[in-house]
Amino acid sequence: MERIFIGSEFQDFIDMLQKEQMCGDYVSLEHSFYDIQIQVLNNIGSMFYELGNYKKAVEYYLRCYEIFQKSQYYNPQLREMLLLNLSSSYVRKKKKQEAKYWEQKYKEEFGNSKNPLVLYSLLVNRILMEEDTEISKEIENNVEYFFEKIKDGWHDLYSIKLIFEIIDFCLKAKNMPLIEKGIQLVEYKIKYNNSIQYKEQLESVKIRWHQLTNNQEELLKALLQY
Repeated sequence: MERIFIGSEFQDFIDMLQKEQMCGDYVSLEHSFYDIQIQVLNNIGSMFYELGNYKKAVEYYLRCYEIFQKSQYYNPQLREMLLLNLSSSYVRKKKKQEAKYWEQKYKEEFGNSKNPLVLYSLLVNRILMEEDTEISKEIENNVEYFFEKIKDGWHDLYSIKLIFEIIDFCLKAKNMPLIEKGIQLVEYKIKYNNSIQYKEQLESVKIRWHQLTNNQEELLKALLQY
């Protein structure tokens, strides 16, 4: 998935994007080549996705899709990611019908992908779409399957982001065994990637977990780490 992971050197640019001081002028749909337009719009949408602004992400993804539709330019890998990005954004906007629509569009064009990123992202989407319901055995099995497959099948930092989303889902459902498995998996991934990027978020999750279990000793440790 063409996500953009933003470094501190781009913070000024991000601030401008968030305030939309330049978004309207940054992409000229009349004076650029279609391939450039599509890539830039998708990347801007991905920036907003990473910032958690799914409404703006959808706007740019849809503009990107419109150009795909009206032009003869075709990049299957980028189009595949775009359809997945749209479905994923609508899931996080809690728009189930729209999310299912774009997932179906994806399946119609690309069938069953063997790309782990696509497979696991779609699985996470389906799990998150059940957020307002009690965790059924089927959903529980899907979470277990996701944890098992992603442990050694995908190691970049975006995989950790997806795991955190599932942990949050399990925290809301108060499913203690799955919460614990998710936390252990994040710890493994952080160690594997030798990364400190998600350590603060991990401690925050542990605090919520220990509050649910009323484990005062571990809660104090997590608070001190945080």
